[in-house]
Amino acid sequence: MSIRSKDQDFAISRKIFLKASHNRDFNDSISREANIAYVAAECKTNLDKTMFQEGAATALDVKLSVPGAKYFLLCEWLDMSPISSSLTAIDEILILRKAKRLSSNIRSAFSTAKGRNKNRVFFVNHLDDNPFAPAVFMRFLSEIEKMICKDELDEKDVFQGDIFNFKDFFNPSFYLLLLHDNLATTNESPQQLRFHYLDLIKDEHPPQYQT
Repeated sequence: MSIRSKDQDFAISRKIFLKASHNRDFNDSISREANIAYVAAECKTNLDKTMFQEGAATALDVKLSVPGAKYFLLCEWLDMSPISSSLTAIDEILILRKAKRLSSNIRSAFSTAKGRNKNRVFFVNHLDDNPFAPAVFMRFLSEIEKMICKDELDEKDVFQGDIFNFKDFFNPSFYLLLLHDNLATTNESPQQLRFHYLDLIKDEHPPQYQT
């Protein structure tokens, strides 16, 4: 029995143990251990098209194993023309410096030690002009927080919220309805959407949408 695995730069995972045998009492059995990822991320200095395609393939493998898993691509610099990830299993591509990689004709000046010393000030200024963006890191952390937050509801939260089922607050159709009615903006959190929904209930105009 073999298990196909792939190393990830970052993962929140859980160890699993597998045991197989042709005997009911598991005599002469084979045991294996592995990790399944709930959140996985590949971290790149430069993201080019080849790495993007590799990430898309890995994301699909991860989600075939754990359908509810999240997969992210993190990079410092974008080294390709932007491509939508909506048709892939990648959840998000996060560009930490919000900038493109230096073009090849500029990078050629750094190919030797002499060239790197000569152009050191230029490169330092380039790094200073494109610092790491804290908002991008916070976005990544917020996605992790959504994955690890508790799923069970407290009675106190249910009674104070006036409704029992909270899954509607994360429903894309419901979110689009709020946008259509000018009740929400694209940067609002699920908690803010919840308050919009309660306002609609109080006005006795519940939203109509399909799940």
